[in-house]
Amino acid sequence: MQPYKKSATSPIIKRTKSRLIFAFLQINYWIEALKVYKSFQKARLSLKKLSEVKKKYFGRKRLGKIARVDGKYYWVAGGPALFSPALKTFIRVGLNKMLPYVTEDDGLQVLFLAITRKCPLRCEHCFEGENLGSEEVLSFDDLTNIINYFQERGVAQIQFSGGEPMSRFSDLVNLLKASKPGTDFWMNTSGFQLNDKRAQELKSAGLTGCIISLDHFRASDHNQFRRNPLAYGWAIDATSATVKASMPVTLSLCATRDFISMDNLLSYAALAKDLGVTFIQLLEPKATGFYKNKDVILHRPQKLILEEFYWKMNFEPQYRYWPIVNYFEFHKQAINCGGAGDRFLYINSKGHIQACPFCEKSFGQVLKTNTTATIRNMQKTGCTATLSMEEAANHSF
Repeated sequence: MQPYKKSATSPIIKRTKSRLIFAFLQINYWIEALKVYKSFQKARLSLKKLSEVKKKYFGRKRLGKIARVDGKYYWVAGGPALFSPALKTFIRVGLNKMLPYVTEDDGLQVLFLAITRKCPLRCEHCFEGENLGSEEVLSFDDLTNIINYFQERGVAQIQFSGGEPMSRFSDLVNLLKASKPGTDFWMNTSGFQLNDKRAQELKSAGLTGCIISLDHFRASDHNQFRRNPLAYGWAIDATSATVKASMPVTLSLCATRDFISMDNLLSYAALAKDLGVTFIQLLEPKATGFYKNKDVILHRPQKLILEEFYWKMNFEPQYRYWPIVNYFEFHKQAINCGGAGDRFLYINSKGHIQACPFCEKSFGQVLKTNTTATIRNMQKTGCTATLSMEEAANHSF
C-alpha cells in the first residue's frame, strides 16, 4: 500500500486542494452569517458555537478529506454538495440552531421519505419489513405534495427510500423533475434494476447521488443477508453505473457482530475504493423491523473496532484516497440524535411521520395531520426509541 498515491478511480482530492476548499467554505459560512445576523459579533458567536459542534461531531480532529464528483465537492454523507444552493440552506439552519434569528424555522435539514412499499428483497435487518406490501399507500400526487411542503420549509436534502425506490422508477424520475431547485436528492437502494441507462436518466432528472446497500465484500454473505441470490450483483452493478453517471456513491453497511473485524472492514473499504465510491456509511443493527425482539445490539468491543476503522479511514495518511467514512452512532453520541424533527425526520411507506427510521412510533399521518404542529410536537418529545439494558450499558463508558 502506497500512502499518498491517488488512484484513477478515487474521487478524493489532494490535501493541498482540500485546504483551499475549506478556506473558501469558511468564507461562505461568514457570508451567510453576516447576511442573517447583520452583526459581526452575533455572526462570530454563532459560527464559534457551530465550530464547536463540528469538532464534537467528527471527534478529535476536523475531517480533512473532500471528494470531487462531476465538478461538485462533497465532505460528509448526509450533507449537501459544497457551494451548492442546498449548502446555503444547510448553513442557515445550522446557524439558527446556534443563535436563533427566526422563530418560524423548523430546523429540519434532511427528510427521509419512503416512496414505496414494494421490494424484491426481504433483508434480514429491514426496519420497514412490516410495512412492505404490493399496494402503495402514497400516490404520486401525495409524494409531490409532501416534497413541495418540505422544500418550502427549507429542507436541504431529501433521501428517497422504501421498500425499494427503483420499484417506482417512473414515479421517481417524475418526482425529481417536478421538484424545485435548491435541494439535494439521494436515493437509498439495493441496486435493483439500476443500470447505466437508468442511472443517467435519474441524474438528468435531478438525482444527486445513490446510497447503495452492501453488507459484505463477499457475494455469498451479502446475498444471504439480503435473502436473494442476485443482491450482490445488483449492488456492484448499480455502484458502477452510478459512478459512470458521475454521481457520488455511498455504500451503506449494516455492521453486524459476525461481520465486525478490522480485516473485514478493510477488505470492504478496499472494494469500495476500487469501485470509485465516495462514502462508506456505517450503520449499527437495531432491534426493530425484522430484528424486533432479537439480540442484535453491538457490544462495546465491536463499537471500538468501528471507531478505530472510522479514524483509520478518515485521518491516517495511508488511507488518504480511500472513501470517507461516516459512523452515525459515533456522531450521535457526540452531539445527540438529530431525529424527531431536530435535524431530520422520517416518513414511512404508509405515510406516517416518525422520529427516525428506527423509531416505530407514529406521530400522525402526513396527509391527515397538521404537519407543522406535528413537527413541533416531535421536537418537544424528542427521540422515542428506548435503549435496551445492553445498549444503555454500552453507551455509559
